[in-house]
Formats: sequence, structure tokens, C-alpha cells
Amino acid sequence: MSVKLNNSTFHSIYGIERFCGEPLWNPEIVNSTTFPEFTSCFRNTVLVWIPLLFLAVLTPLQLCFCLRSRHLPLPFRPLLITACALVIATAVCWISMLILKKSGQRNIYDADFVGPLLLCISMIDLLFLQIACRQRGFVTSGVIPSEEMVPRMSYLVYYVLLVIQWFFWCWADKSASYETVDKNSKVCPEYKSSFLNQTLFEWFTVLAYRGWREPLTQNHIWNLTDDYLSKTVVSDWESRWTPKMKKYWKEKAAAVEKTYERSFSLLIKFVENTNEPVWKGYFYSVLMFASALIFTVLTQYHFHMVYQLSIKVRSTLVSALFTKSLRLSNAARRQSTIGEVVNLMSVDVQRFTDVVLYISMIGSAPYQILLSVYFLWEVIGASVLSGVGFLILLIPLNYFISSKQNKLQVSQMKYKDERMKLVNEILNGIKVLKLYAWEMAFGKQVNNIRKKELDILKTAAYYRAATSFIWTCAPFLVAVVVFTTYVLSSPNNILTPTTAFVSLSLLNILRFPMSVLPMLISFVVQALVSNKRIKRFLISEELNLDAVDRNANQDDAIKVTDGEFAWDNTIERPTLQNINFSIKPGELVAVVGQVGAGKSSFLSAILGEMEKRNGTVGIKVCKIIPRMHLFTII
Repeated sequence: MSVKLNNSTFHSIYGIERFCGEPLWNPEIVNSTTFPEFTSCFRNTVLVWIPLLFLAVLTPLQLCFCLRSRHLPLPFRPLLITACALVIATAVCWISMLILKKSGQRNIYDADFVGPLLLCISMIDLLFLQIACRQRGFVTSGVIPSEEMVPRMSYLVYYVLLVIQWFFWCWADKSASYETVDKNSKVCPEYKSSFLNQTLFEWFTVLAYRGWREPLTQNHIWNLTDDYLSKTVVSDWESRWTPKMKKYWKEKAAAVEKTYERSFSLLIKFVENTNEPVWKGYFYSVLMFASALIFTVLTQYHFHMVYQLSIKVRSTLVSALFTKSLRLSNAARRQSTIGEVVNLMSVDVQRFTDVVLYISMIGSAPYQILLSVYFLWEVIGASVLSGVGFLILLIPLNYFISSKQNKLQVSQMKYKDERMKLVNEILNGIKVLKLYAWEMAFGKQVNNIRKKELDILKTAAYYRAATSFIWTCAPFLVAVVVFTTYVLSSPNNILTPTTAFVSLSLLNILRFPMSVLPMLISFVVQALVSNKRIKRFLISEELNLDAVDRNANQDDAIKVTDGEFAWDNTIERPTLQNINFSIKPGELVAVVGQVGAGKSSFLSAILGEMEKRNGTVGIKVCKIIPRMHLFTII
């Protein structure tokens, strides 16, 4: 049993006519007129509720950001006072409209009250958000100006206030913190600019114009903000990593792009049908332009945020690896050579930086492919399944190539570590090599390792070239398969301009995710290998920082009682044992002995660089207050 609901049935079921006094949507007055007209019910409900829904959803998020902010409150400057006054004036305007409608003689319905009432509440919400942002030091907000563009231009006073408010929200207020008055200050203007300025990257225009006029130097570049300094990101890393050690361990833009393709399809149908009103052609053209503009802005803003994230990831990992290298125990130092540490901080960290730039494509690329297939189904029907089947056939081949790349990456990093270790040993013993003329012999060893590494790199390059070739040709092959299946499957299937151009446009969307996928797969494979290497290094054994008691109140400068030390806990016999001595403050003590007697081990034990098995070690420390004096020598 099936039930068919028409337009009137839909309105009667949901009580829309009783709420508004007329239907919500009337396609006759929209399509049959030379200028688009909407029912008053549509204007009082949909055009009002959608932006208010946007405000209601984003208000909790904005309040959350305000509560997390630690900035000083903003002072009441003319810009802030004027903006708040305009919000209050707009709220008063809507209250007066409610009173006028209540005192009117004509028939009024619930929709005539609900719309103005919600708009009045939204003005109060905006005023509350403005005060909250001021208390938390927000110079600009992305929620407040966006809601001001409510498409409700029925009343002249409200329209004028709306335009004035939008103009004021395009400017950012000044922060309450003290700012330098130096004309040569290089503070980045991004976070001092308004929301619209940040979205359109207008703050970067000055630097771009200067780079066009003259070559940019280091003096022209702005300083990093506190959020990107190593001391900030590293402290955040350590606050999260230390508890684990104690336990021993782009979709919105893609959716807008699909709107562009749908607008393109409607525009082609409009050209084919000469009976359509002219305003539809203008509307579809403006819709295509707006979709392309929004897609460009969202995409560039996405990459801007991703690049910022990659900078933080790189700074954090390099600092964490360097700090870990200073804390390694002696047993861990034998397992992790200097060459491996250098590779970790340069090559492996770069692998992570590369994958962060495209990590969002892991979710958005399949999403774009599925949406393209869905829209292609609407255009050419089941023929699109042939293209999907062709893509599925490429998955096993791609998996085989990825597994090979993973193994080659592991082998290549192994040889790279060996080469760096050998080069480091050669540089440390260069005097001995020069003395015995061993340069050619050791150079040959380095070249042999390098040759093996180059062979692996060459093989990996072949696999990458094969992957790129397959996925570059895939969109064209899919188009051939889909159109061939569409034409041959039925004599009624004819490639009309609408079908051909819209299908090609949708297939063109597949080109970007399919061209990025092979590069993304390669980056992910390399990052997985680097992740294992970095994780193994970060969980390596560290020196026991509690082995030496540093106390400023003890009498002796250095005191060791029943000391027993070893370079490695796996060795049964200790290197030093039964060590008992003390040094008074101000005493001069010389440590003498034969080669291999343990002089260096003795000093390392005092510094805490050996494993303490028994006894106590105490060092008297003193507080050092750093002083900086600024003098000018003429």
C-alpha cells in the first residue's frame, strides 16, 4: 500500500497553513513570474529561522572559546560601544514591530509573531555574546558578524541598522594588553585583524605587495606568535607525554564544490529550455560564482590551518627528540646511534610534516568520490557502476604496491642509519684516518652502503611512478568505461549536452582526489614507518634523575656513601663499588689513575650518568640568579 502526499496534504499534516495562514511554498508564483517571489510564510519562517539556527548552534561554541580564553578584558572603546548600541537599537526596533502588529486590525497569525520574537531574542543573544567576548579579550568573532546578515530586509529601519552593524563588525577591536609603539615592530597582524579580514587573508596583502616591489628579507618577515614558539608547544607536549611515560606509554569545501556542479547542471538545462524566465539564468550564474568563491575561500583557509598545524608538529617532535637524546641511558645510547638520532630529527619528522598537510584527504577524498558517484547515478543511472567496478579493481594493485613501499622504506632507513653512523665515526676519528691514510678504504665503505640505499630508492621510485601513472589515468579510463557502458546498455541512452557536460564535470571532480590518493598513500606508508621509529626512540630507557640527591642544605659539596655503579644494568659485575668519599666546599681534589682505572666512570657517577645500584650520592647545589646588563661601548 502506498500513499502519495501532495503539497496541500503536506501543509495540512504539519499545520503550516494554520500557523502561517497560507502555504509555505507555492511553485506557481516562483516559476511563472518574471521575478522570483516567495510566500509571506516562507519569508517569515525559512528565511528567518535558518540564520537564527546558525546563531543558536554556534553560540555554545563561542561561549566555550570565551571560557578557555585567558586574555585581559577589552576596554569600552567607541567601536565597541557603537556596536552594542546598534544591537540594542535593532532589538528595540523588533519590539516596536511586535507592538504594532498586536495593535493592528488585520488578521494576524502565529508566524507574524514568532519571527520578530525570535529576531528580538537573537539581538539579546548577540548583546550577551558581545559582552562575553569583551570580558575574555576577544578582538573579533566569527559568530557575531555572520548572523548579522539575516536576509530580512522588509523594513527600512531594520535594513539600515543591519547594514551599519555589518560595517562595524568588519573591524576588529583593540586588545587590552600593552602594545609596543615601535614603528619597526614585526608583530604578525593576523590575530589583530577582524574575522572577515582573516577569512579573506587581507592582512597578508601588505607583505605580498612588498614582495612584489622588492625582494623579501628576514627583516620583512613578521615574528612568530606565542602559540608557535617552541617553548609553548613543547610545554604542551610534555604535559601530555609525561603521564603516558609514567604508565610506560576538508569536507565542508567538498560539499560546496558539489553545489557548483549542481548549479552548472541547472544552467545547462536553462539554456536548453527557452521558456524559462530570465531571472533563473542570472540566479544560476550567481549561484555558480558564489559556490566557486566559497569553495576557494574554504579550501585556502583549510590549507592555512593545516600548515600552521604542521609547523607545531615539527617543532614539537624535534624538541621532544632532542630532549630525549640528552636523557638516554647508556644502554639506550648503544642501541640508538648519533646517525639514527639525526635521521629521526630530520627525515622522520619531515615524514610526519608531509602527512599532516594531506591527512584531511583521508576522509575527504572518499567523501568526494562517493558524492560524485551519487550525482553521476542521477545523470546516467546504473552505468556509473561500471566505473565504480573499475576503481575497485585498482584497490588490490594499490595494496600490493603500498606493502612493497613499506618494506623498502624500512630497509632504506636502516641503511641510512648505518651510513650516518659510519660518517660520524669517520669525522670523530679523522686525525687517525689521515695519519694512516685510510680515507679511501673508509670512503669505499660509505659508498657501498650508499649504493645499497640508492638501489632501494630507485626501486621505490619505480613503484611511486607506477602508482602515479595508474591513478592519473584512472579518471580518463573511468570516463571511457562509463560512457561506453551508458551508450551500449540501451538504445534510448543518448549523450545529450546536459548528460555529457554534467558527467564530465562530475568526473573531473574525481581527478583531484584520485591524483592526491597515490601521494597520500605514499606519505602515510612512510609516516607509519617513521612513527614506529620515533615511538621506539621516545620510549627508550632514560637516566634515573633521582640517582643524585641535589640538596642545598647539606654540609659536604659532594658526598658518596656505599656507592655501587654500572654502565649497564644487564651487566652482572658493577664498574665501581664500595665508593665512600666526601668533599668539603672549597677543597681542590684531583682524580688520578692509570688508563682504564675508572676516572671517567667516577666523574660520570657523580653527575648521575651511570646506573646507581646501591648507596647514596649527594651534591650541594646553589641557586644561580641570571643577570643581564646592557652597556654601550663607544
